[in-house]
Amino acid sequence: MRKQLILSILSVALLAAGCSSMDSMKKDSMGKDTMMSKDSAPMMKDGVFMKDGKVMETMGGKTTSVMQDVMLKDGTKIMMDGTVVMKDGTKGMLKNGEMYDMDGMKSMTDKGM
Repeated sequence: MRKQLILSILSVALLAAGCSSMDSMKKDSMGKDTMMSKDSAPMMKDGVFMKDGKVMETMGGKTTSVMQDVMLKDGTKIMMDGTVVMKDGTKGMLKNGEMYDMDGMKSMTDKGM
């Protein structure tokens, strides 16, 4: 009996510890599921964006400066200087707050930087 009680208490403690450290899904203002980290800040989607004149990349929740040109799945290439070359060869420039996800979809970052 005592072993069952100890085992039950340990199981509940491990379950509670696991739940508190996991990221959870929350609804954003548009009603879409958004991954929320432990500190309740929304995780940024994987992609390339311009912030304060620097080309940045977010992968797996980690954001770093771009150190080499990035090729997106649709054939769009984003250069280290912010030049965007589409699959058809048309060129543009990444502006502060603009983001391309890894599929090549353009959007504005959440904060608009």
